[in-house]
Amino acid sequence: MNTHQQRRILWVLALTQVFGTIGVGAAPSIGVLLASEVTQNEALAGIARTASTFGAALFGVPLAQLAARTSRRTALTTGWATATLGAIILAWAASGTSMILVALGLLLMGAGSAAALQARFAATDHAVDANRGSALSFIVWVSTIGSVLGPNIGTPAAALASSLGTTLYSAAFALAALALGIATLLVFALLPGTKDAAPGLAGAGASGQPKPSLGAKVGAFTREIAGNRQARYAAISLLGAHMVMVSVMTMTPVHMNHQGSGIEIIGLTISLHVLGMYGLSPLMGLSADRLGERTIILLGTGLLVLAIALGALGPHSTPAMVASLILLGVGWSATFVAASALFAASLSAESRTRAAGGLDSLTNLGAATAALASGFIMAATSFPTLACIAALALVPSLVLTRPLRERGSGSR
Repeated sequence: MNTHQQRRILWVLALTQVFGTIGVGAAPSIGVLLASEVTQNEALAGIARTASTFGAALFGVPLAQLAARTSRRTALTTGWATATLGAIILAWAASGTSMILVALGLLLMGAGSAAALQARFAATDHAVDANRGSALSFIVWVSTIGSVLGPNIGTPAAALASSLGTTLYSAAFALAALALGIATLLVFALLPGTKDAAPGLAGAGASGQPKPSLGAKVGAFTREIAGNRQARYAAISLLGAHMVMVSVMTMTPVHMNHQGSGIEIIGLTISLHVLGMYGLSPLMGLSADRLGERTIILLGTGLLVLAIALGALGPHSTPAMVASLILLGVGWSATFVAASALFAASLSAESRTRAAGGLDSLTNLGAATAALASGFIMAATSFPTLACIAALALVPSLVLTRPLRERGSGSR
């Protein structure tokens, strides 16, 4: 594939990411409020809040398998279309009191998160080794737009609800469905639909041999990771960083609210955190290409440790909490981009797509578990204790770094 075609794929993925993440971004913000409104029960609402994250974990592997059997276009179209259906269900559920519909809608919207994650690996399918991190980080970076705009979709929704005479939540998810629908049409109409979208993978199973069962595929994925030190190190590093980020970020607004911070300060803190997560991703990708993925993973881990230290030592200081969340986002960005690039580089084209789906599902499952556990931990202890416990998720990555260096294996 020539440079022009690769550039076209990147821009199609980027444009799709903008609209798709706007729609998906409504789930953790408006979805939280809707869940609380419908259930009038914090315990049940907490379960509903994690439904979209579990949905992302649930759809990760099937979408990757679909990409392997057909094309990236088919898989991404399916993911964004499923999320669109989820948003439509939520727009309908907002006018009633059905907890089941709310949970179902959020679960289906998780497919959009899985599609957004898969898109970063789609960007690396045809990238040369020297530009793989840059291509991946570019797709992560454009997600900044949607990730910042999505949680604020309530502002235009308020005007729409007033003019249409509907509820705020119904209008918000109607707008989310529109954005997700546009993402679906963009990827279906503009992304190549042949095996060029997932090299070496389309047509798998077409040789007349029986297709392996789901259990066999999961076993093959596990063996691929277990027998590949670089892929295992990348996966563990990414998982640990993601669990730390999710657990601390989830409870920071609650903690700041308990400390008397207003909604404006809390909102600004989360916005700065999101900018830290995505705004510097091109720099992280370029640094990973130039300095090596492991170097940037270690940098990200160090920033995450510093973020946790700030939050744990200054829980009553608003400036300390804001700085902590910014560093938490930047540290996550460094680790996420570098570990994703290292993971992609460590696998052959034949196994990369399915393995990436397994990694995304594992990451989302870990995030959902971390989000649920963080509330119970903070309720039983304190925010500083929660931060210190979360830091334990970084230990496996640090332990694995030295053996990798001693054996001289790995990327640059």
